[in-house]
Amino acid sequence: MSTRKPDEFLPLSQTWWYVLQTLKAGPKHGYAISQYLETQHDIRLGIGNLYTTLRRLLDQGLIEQLDGDDARRKVYKITALGSQVISLEQKRLEQMLRAVPRLAHANTGM
Repeated sequence: MSTRKPDEFLPLSQTWWYVLQTLKAGPKHGYAISQYLETQHDIRLGIGNLYTTLRRLLDQGLIEQLDGDDARRKVYKITALGSQVISLEQKRLEQMLRAVPRLAHANTGM
């Protein structure tokens, strides 16, 4: 379990962002996360990258593993800390995107 504050995880890597966003919709096993990202968003995560990310998110307390009927399929769920982190990251990204037009306009005179 992490003792870090939610803002100390920022900025998130793309892979962490994708996995946490996917788990916001509900618990899923690794293969379901991979399939959802690929079929719904055309995002392909390598299986090694996905499972390394899941292990790191678990270690940091951003997700948790649920007990399931099938020991081969580990189901993951976002934690309260993970929800706080993804919410802060979304606000950070939205703020950055709002700044793009202003910055682009300011740089046209150069």
